Amino acid sequence: MLSDCGLLIGNLTYCNPNVYHEIGFVMGKARAEGKDVPNMLLFLDESVTDEKEKFVGFNLRGIKQLRFTQPEIEFVPALKENLERFFKLAV
Repeated sequence: MLSDCGLLIGNLTYCNPNVYHEIGFVMGKARAEGKDVPNMLLFLDESVTDEKEKFVGFNLRGIKQLRFTQPEIEFVPALKENLERFFKLAV
């Protein structure tokens, strides 16, 4: 399913190894197809109190991420805006 997805939405919160694997797959696929940027949207919930649970690995730190502490106020509008931009929907 990952090889056919148009946009990967990856939750970096909690350092899930499967998410890192999926992101790496999408990044490698984009490179193999000659694309400069993979189609992905990464986010991180900074309200998590355990610092280990919101650590982002070195290879993803430089990639844009939606970071938030209040999902309803910060994340939902930013996610909507990014999805509309990606799919070129009217606001």
